[in-house]
This record gives sequence, structure tokens and C-alpha cells, in this order.
Amino acid sequence: MISVKGIYDGKKIKPTEKIKAKKNTEVIITFLDDEAVEMKKKEKGFWKTFGAWKDIDVNKLIKEIYEDRKISRRKEVLM
Repeated sequence: MISVKGIYDGKKIKPTEKIKAKKNTEVIITFLDDEAVEMKKKEKGFWKTFGAWKDIDVNKLIKEIYEDRKISRRKEVLM
């Protein structure tokens, strides 16, 4: 099963992506409501973040975070 985006002009459905399927293949057409379309737009930002940490040494980062927590940033209380 593959999914392809497209536009419905009121009469015909026009794919906006290349379709890799044989002619006369049975399809299922789903119309997304406005709410679903807006959700998809919001998800794009989320999916773009995948892989952003791929070059990070996670163990080193965790160690640095815990070491940083040991440093006191409180001002000395004078009495």
C-alpha cells in the first residue's frame, strides 16, 4: 500500500506526487477535513527534528548535565 498526496478540484483528483503503481490499480481515496490538514502542518515541524541529535555523544551529554547540577549558583547569604 502506498499513499500519495493530491488535490481535488471539485471534479477530478490530481496527484501532486509521482505515483509508482500499475495502471487500473484499485485505490482508496480519503478526503482530509480542515482540522486534519492543520494537524499535518503542525506535525511537519515535529518530524523535521528527527536526527537532530545523531552526532551528539549522549553519554557525554548526560555526564555534563549531572556535573553541571553540582555547581552551586546561589549567592552567598550574608548575615
